[in-house]
Amino acid sequence: MDCSEVQDLITPAIDGELEEKLKAQFHRHITECQRCRSEFELEHITKQLVRRQFQRVQAPQTLVSQIRTQFVPQSVSSGTVSSNIFGFFKKASWKIAFAACGIAAAVVILLLLAPLKSHHSHAQPKDGNIIHQSYNNFDEVLKGIMKPEITTDDPATIKSYFAQRVNFKVNVPCMKRCKLFGALFSNYGTENIVHLLYKYDDDPIYLYQTSLQAVLAGQSLKLPPSAMEQLLRTGWYVENHLPECTLVIWIADSTVCSAVADIQKDKLLASLQEGE
Repeated sequence: MDCSEVQDLITPAIDGELEEKLKAQFHRHITECQRCRSEFELEHITKQLVRRQFQRVQAPQTLVSQIRTQFVPQSVSSGTVSSNIFGFFKKASWKIAFAACGIAAAVVILLLLAPLKSHHSHAQPKDGNIIHQSYNNFDEVLKGIMKPEITTDDPATIKSYFAQRVNFKVNVPCMKRCKLFGALFSNYGTENIVHLLYKYDDDPIYLYQTSLQAVLAGQSLKLPPSAMEQLLRTGWYVENHLPECTLVIWIADSTVCSAVADIQKDKLLASLQEGE
């Protein structure tokens, strides 16, 4: 598959319409080709912003009825039809112009005043606190700074990719409402960190994973005492300072996992728990 073929498939890939065979070839190509990967990520981010900003609404039935009544039955003579249409537009022209101006003004106000969810900052101090690192990394995902080094939706491929690179068991949840699309690896000091990237509809979910033993030792990576106490006591720790921004930390085998997303707490928890 060459670049021209891949570029024709970018939109279907983002919309989830590719066949499995094409999907594998597509993701293999964009993993290797920086230019195609950049175009794919640019279109994906653009669609996310548009879908978050504008919501499709149902037209009021009264408006639908008014529009339908303007259509003249086909049985009327062509001369009468032409006269009626001309008369309608002559009378309604000022209304159309007024409505168009109103719509344009509403769009401008919406763009200027309605904040995008992705624009609120998650910035935290840059230190060994896993909570701070999770928020900061999620911000980098939203800004397009943190990008996957392996692009795939197959959990087995990701586990195999990290098998010889990290000193803990990588947990790749299979969440029904979410789609896995990539992963990458980093270190903090001497500790290994795995980053998984998902999408909940069009909202990104970022997963941070590291060794539980490293967190318990508290030398490089750590958690605040209150968060650690709750995590060890219940297996879960949740922060939800904003209604649309949630952080969840949990333990899976010997691994500490942290997820951040700009979605409601109940939705994120439900997705993570069904993926256990």
